[in-house]
Amino acid sequence: FLLNRSSDLVGKSDSEACERALINAARKFQQTAGKLGGRSVTGFHSYFDKQSLQGGQYDCQAGSFHVRVVMRANVVR
Repeated sequence: FLLNRSSDLVGKSDSEACERALINAARKFQQTAGKLGGRSVTGFHSYFDKQSLQGGQYDCQAGSFHVRVVMRANVVR
């Protein structure tokens, strides 16, 4: 499934806010997997503008007040 997460930029650098948004996305995937009865999340990767990035890389869009990441993953049951 696909997940769009954002983070507040106030008091943070772009890179700190992007990292926070990525962590929030990973946590949300874990929570959602648990609610769906899943055992784990696999294939967690960046999917910004329908472009996949693998190997720990991810895209993050920084605006004036927020940053945004779009992540994709599979839930294993």
